[in-house]
Amino acid sequence: MAPKSTATDLRTKSREDLQKTLDEYKNELFQLRIAKVTGQGGNVGQMRSVRRTIARIITIMNEQSRTELRKLYKDEKFIPVDLREKSTRAMRNRIPKSQSKLKTRRERVRAKNFPMRK
Repeated sequence: MAPKSTATDLRTKSREDLQKTLDEYKNELFQLRIAKVTGQGGNVGQMRSVRRTIARIITIMNEQSRTELRKLYKDEKFIPVDLREKSTRAMRNRIPKSQSKLKTRRERVRAKNFPMRK
């Protein structure tokens, strides 16, 4: 079994190294599955750690590709949906503070003609 890879170690690797490591772990998982089926005592805990390491590698590869795409679309007018700011729909559609402080013409006229008592 290959030593467990931490996320910080994986982030320093290049995309090609990550792909090579991913292939190694997938091959190892395949061997563990074969050992389990043939009754050679496939270690279930080891399978679990290999599966998690595979997921960790894929996650870091996706992170790296997203950061590259964000750099590419930084100064563009339109950004792909999956790279846009994440928040709730209500928060995205909320009126900006600069506009929420403004009064309508009618509100301004009423405030001028009917001021608050002192």
